[in-house]
Amino acid sequence: MATEAERRRRTPRRRVTAFDSSAYSSSALERARRLWTVRATAEHASALIFAGLMPFALEAGASLDAQMVIAGMAEDEMRHALICADVTRALGREPPAPEAPPVFPRSDRPSAEQFLRHVIFGNCMTETVNVARLVDASEHARNPFLREALLALLTDEIRHARFGFVLVTEWAPWLRAHPDTVAALDAFLPGAFATLERTLSGVGAPGGGYGDDDRALGSPDPARLPETFYVTVEQAIVPGLDRLGLAASAAWHARR
Repeated sequence: MATEAERRRRTPRRRVTAFDSSAYSSSALERARRLWTVRATAEHASALIFAGLMPFALEAGASLDAQMVIAGMAEDEMRHALICADVTRALGREPPAPEAPPVFPRSDRPSAEQFLRHVIFGNCMTETVNVARLVDASEHARNPFLREALLALLTDEIRHARFGFVLVTEWAPWLRAHPDTVAALDAFLPGAFATLERTLSGVGAPGGGYGDDDRALGSPDPARLPETFYVTVEQAIVPGLDRLGLAASAAWHARR
């Protein structure tokens, strides 16, 4: 089992294999440890979320190609959890044990609607914000070990975000034939945007002590989190969903 798990990691051989902490302050290192510990937990949870998306895809009649990509995204996130755990150890902390699997919400709404809601929120919205954050962090990171880890995550997250928009595009003919589902998705969007803002905007994130060492380690600047979030939503997510025929602009303004 361990051999097969190792084969499936598919993690490219690291060019930078060691982390040198000598150039950084203890406070910046501690913030980096906390960040990568949280990431390890979050990436493992994301793997379980994508795995939990598969029954919705099957019930909705998603293509085999879409199912293959969803299974691959779950594997990507599990690999991310391993990368984050390795970074956490390199920073001097043992990664946490996996938490209980997240509850994947299910309702009495039609299967296709539930599937599309999860893809829109999870891929089009959440993963797009994650991409923007990783881009910002990797652009400022100067430590080669951590920058390599950030770029490994970013490469997959770009594909995960794109998957959401591509899938909804492929469902466009079906959606045109089912205006009731489009109306239901439009009604879902204001609450989805409100949840996204509440959980990922970064407004009010504590920033005491953040400095050049944090930036070099690839830790996000708390002061920049809201700007990154709102620019991403207003210049990427909203217009992207609008182009797919959803009332995203109206929903974003109605979220309050």
